[in-house]
Amino acid sequence: MLPRLLLGLALVVLVGCPKDSPPSPPPDAAPTVHILSPQDGASLSGGTLTLEGEASDAEDGPLRDASLRWSSSVDGELGSGSPLRVTLTRGTHRLSLDVADSHGQTARAQVSVTVSGDNRPPAVSIESPRDGVLVPEGAPITLRGRATDPEDGALGGASLTWTSDRNGVIGTGTQVTLGNAALGTHRILLTAVDAYGISGYASLSLTVVPAGTNLKPSVTITSPTEGSRLTEGLPITLEGSATDPEDGPLADSALAWTSSLAGPLGTGRKLSSVTLASGVHTLTLTATDSGGASEGASVLVTVSRPGTTAPVVLITQPSDGYTLFEGTALTLAGSATDAEEGRLIGSALRWTSSLDGELGTGESLSVSSLSRGKHEVRLTATDSSSTSAAARIQVEVLPRNAAPTVRISSPADGSRYTAGQTVSLRGSAEDVEDGQLTGNRLTWRSSLDNELGVGASLDVASLRVGRHQLSLTALDSGGRVASASILVTIDPSPVKLAPLARLTGPEQAEARQELTFDASSSSDPDGTLQRYRFDFQDGSPIVEGTAAQVRHTFAAAGTYTVTLTVTDNDGLTGTTSRTVTVTPYVRRPAVLAEGSERYGSVCQLSARGDVLHLLFRAETHPSIWYGTLTGSTWSMEQVEGLGMGVGGLVSTYMAMAVAADGTPHLAYWMTQQGQPTLWYATRGGTGAWVRERINLTSAPANGIGNVSIVLDPARANRPTVVFDSFIKDSSGYQQGRVAVAWRTGPNTWAGNPVSYIASQHQFLQGDAVISSDGTVFFPFGYSYYGEYFLGSYRPGGGLDNLSLSNGFSGGLVATSAWSGSDLLLLSSAGLLQLTPEVPLSGSTSRHSPVEEFTLQQAALAVDANGGPRLALAHSGLLEVVRRGPEGYWVRTANLSAMDSARIDADVDAEGETRVCFFRSGKLILY
Repeated sequence: MLPRLLLGLALVVLVGCPKDSPPSPPPDAAPTVHILSPQDGASLSGGTLTLEGEASDAEDGPLRDASLRWSSSVDGELGSGSPLRVTLTRGTHRLSLDVADSHGQTARAQVSVTVSGDNRPPAVSIESPRDGVLVPEGAPITLRGRATDPEDGALGGASLTWTSDRNGVIGTGTQVTLGNAALGTHRILLTAVDAYGISGYASLSLTVVPAGTNLKPSVTITSPTEGSRLTEGLPITLEGSATDPEDGPLADSALAWTSSLAGPLGTGRKLSSVTLASGVHTLTLTATDSGGASEGASVLVTVSRPGTTAPVVLITQPSDGYTLFEGTALTLAGSATDAEEGRLIGSALRWTSSLDGELGTGESLSVSSLSRGKHEVRLTATDSSSTSAAARIQVEVLPRNAAPTVRISSPADGSRYTAGQTVSLRGSAEDVEDGQLTGNRLTWRSSLDNELGVGASLDVASLRVGRHQLSLTALDSGGRVASASILVTIDPSPVKLAPLARLTGPEQAEARQELTFDASSSSDPDGTLQRYRFDFQDGSPIVEGTAAQVRHTFAAAGTYTVTLTVTDNDGLTGTTSRTVTVTPYVRRPAVLAEGSERYGSVCQLSARGDVLHLLFRAETHPSIWYGTLTGSTWSMEQVEGLGMGVGGLVSTYMAMAVAADGTPHLAYWMTQQGQPTLWYATRGGTGAWVRERINLTSAPANGIGNVSIVLDPARANRPTVVFDSFIKDSSGYQQGRVAVAWRTGPNTWAGNPVSYIASQHQFLQGDAVISSDGTVFFPFGYSYYGEYFLGSYRPGGGLDNLSLSNGFSGGLVATSAWSGSDLLLLSSAGLLQLTPEVPLSGSTSRHSPVEEFTLQQAALAVDANGGPRLALAHSGLLEVVRRGPEGYWVRTANLSAMDSARIDADVDAEGETRVCFFRSGKLILY
């Protein structure tokens, strides 16, 4: 009370002399407070720092000690006084200095600091596929990896981003699928970003090759293991294996062992009693498949002289498979302990690179000049007796790429909002190589709500209640990332709030490509989400349920708006949409049959409804195979081949016709006990194959030649086989003739040879076709004169033929098909469209050259509108050709190289041209 009384007396005195003293402050004025250290926005590499501040009060004067209270938004109360030594955890802190005067008036000062501590980057690895793998074109590529952060633990979801130097951003998470990758070599980069923007990387290369290309084997060494310590002169056992995608497990002769010091060691899956000289050996097992493709695996082992002990060497930094960008400093750390000498240091430790040679010596080393590429970094330790041991890791240096510079301009760090209030996120990122980064190169994330959206500007109205660390992460075209972050607090709202719908998924795709749409980043600020509704607006059913992720395939090209509606536990809804641009489907070849058996020579293809029927030949062990493809389901079975008392050596001449109900009818040549035989096969009522030999008395099957089969629509689709035969003329001379045989019942065949010109060989030159009245048309030629004709034969009717010399001189006819009432004939001279009349000499025709192609690798099909579809081997490459809107030929696909074999084509139920062919001994379907 005494100080207040004296103060009151002093005020009374001062009132009487206002001109001699300054005015007094108002009673109970709030104190003033300032934080002197650290500075607002400071980034600290260590968590221990000194807090300094000052405060004063008009009545109380300077405030000290317990009057100054420090706190952190992350660590809570820190202590009182100034200076104050504290240790902060990693993260972005809002530091507060609070003071109170003796009257209870308070004041606060605040600064934000980011404490990174000794933040190490995540350790990242790609588990699948293996580096350098070859992937067939069109095959989906499953990318699987993981990342572990020393501070944050296992990372997943949006923290992991997959990119391709050819496809850009692929997706996020521990596993993604790259579909329809372009032909060529891709560099795949997996980038992991921890909670504080520190990045780690892993990389691999893969090459997309044409379907059917011979793939590399996969090699495994089981003994010895990496880092084994062996003794000179003592025998060891080398064990390993290899599996090839086509050949399966490889035999001993395909596996070769070598040593970096000793050279070749031998072949086989297991080598016993191998002795090695002292030193550090790289033991390599190389596997070579039947197609000549090779792959290897290796282990590093140390061999010591008897009576000596090699040092134990360990590389502690970086991790194996570490990836960095060119120009970035790399810290190497390791240690070595010797049984006799203890810890080895200095020049006893030597660092080397497989690409750059000597790097330096000592337990730790910083290197910033590693050349780009894959390095084997080795630490070799040598003790005083010159006994050496080594450890190694793989390090990849990616092409030089500067990290983006990221800035968050809004909201301010430490801002507070009420739940449901719109938070306007604004930021930017500049990259040295790419310039301004925009769109999906910028990703906003919340520590509570995960991914929020993409772009430089984003308005979010449904952050959940709590303290959020909001980060903006920028990703450049080279896969390098950088981040900036702020703290924002969301306070509860007194009213019910609607949920926020968020939808991630592709913006561009290809028709028929399976896509994933993810709504798991949707949230409800004051409750939970109950249902998700996806409307693809392409005529497909709406998908609604509790699943936040769905897969969808757009059947046709176009621009679609995918709409997501989410419903929370209060029945409130939120909606968002995403536009997807779908490009036309591009068919890519797919392997149907492969393995140790090599396929080739000939394939036949027929489309019936949704099923594709294929007839093809195995070459390694001559046999006939039949298969069906229904959707993505492929099945195949052997029809004919070698066996005890059955089958025989099948030739390369075979044909197939498939009825409308899907029943296959086959005709083929075999050699049995040195004699040519002609056979027919079909499916019986039980599904088993029924086989019958065709051997007409009037036209014996006595010489292997061309064969074709058609189904007669005028006679209950009875099978009719057209083939080459030899008959004796009146002088006893063997004459080549085309024969026609038809099935009149089980194991019963009738027919006749067809002769147009006496004393001349006449041979079938391509596929036969049949008209609605049962007239069989087929191309044939005279062997001695190079003349080619269209012949017709109607059982019970007459014969007729038409010369094809006009426009077809010197060209064999390869294949034929019906286009409405017109007959199409494809030869090396081009395509002939003929309207047959009776007699054939009255027929009219139009001719079009196609282009140079290989006759035995040409096929003709007709679409539902009667338009011709062609498949041609043009300059060694398979082309698919159709007629364009103006009548000109249009090439719709270039499918790369193929084996020399007869191909076939048809048009499926969707109007797509399908082609069967062979590549590297595999059956391929386009």
